[in-house]
Amino acid sequence: MPNDKKSHKSLDLTSSQFDAYKALYSRNVQLPCPNAPILDNLTKFVETDEGIILKTFSKLKVQKPEKNEPSTSTKRFQPHQEPVPGKAKRAAKNVLTRMNTVKGPLAMLQTCMDKNIRIKVLTRNMSGIRGHCSGYLVAFDKHFNIALQDVTEVWTRRKHIKSPALGPADDVDDIPQPRVRIRSSTSKTEECERFIPKLMMRGEHVAVVIATDY
Repeated sequence: MPNDKKSHKSLDLTSSQFDAYKALYSRNVQLPCPNAPILDNLTKFVETDEGIILKTFSKLKVQKPEKNEPSTSTKRFQPHQEPVPGKAKRAAKNVLTRMNTVKGPLAMLQTCMDKNIRIKVLTRNMSGIRGHCSGYLVAFDKHFNIALQDVTEVWTRRKHIKSPALGPADDVDDIPQPRVRIRSSTSKTEECERFIPKLMMRGEHVAVVIATDY
C-alpha cells in the first residue's frame, strides 16, 4: 500500500514527488485538466490575472482590388517606368516550313511534290545544256537546290573522255557506281544514261524544270 501511494504521488503533476521520467512511460498519468489545449505554440497563450488563456486569432481580410482599379505596380511606377514588353518569339523557319508557303514558279514544284508528279530537270554546263534528269521531287528551296529520287540521268559527253561519270576510279573504290549505258554516239560525242536512287542537285546547275504529267 505505501508503494502504491508513493507511486501515485510520483505520477501526480501537482505533487512535489512528481517524476517526469516515469510519467513519460506510464499509462496511469492523469491530467489535472483533461480539456486543456495542447501547448504547441507559445504565441497562442496569454498570461492574465485569471491564469493562462488561449488567444483567438481572426483571419486577416485581404482587400481585393476592383476591376477598374490599377494594380500595385502601376501605382508605384510612372507610365515611362513600366517594363518594356518583349518581342514575341518567331517560329522557326527552315526548308520544310518555307516549301509550304512558296508562291510563283516555286509553287509548281510544291504541287509536283504533293501530287507525286515526275519532273524533268534540264542541266547545264559551262557552255550550254549538258543533259536532263527525270525523277520525283523530294525537297527544294528558293535557290532551286533540288533533291530527287528514282532519277534517270541522260547527258552528252565527248568520246575521248574515258573517266567514269562519277570521277576517277581511285576516288570511288568504296562507293557503288551506277551503271552507265551508251544510248547513242556520233564521231565526237556519245549520249549516256544511268539510274540513280537519290540525287541532290545544286541550283546553279538547273536550267529548266518541266512537270511531265502536270
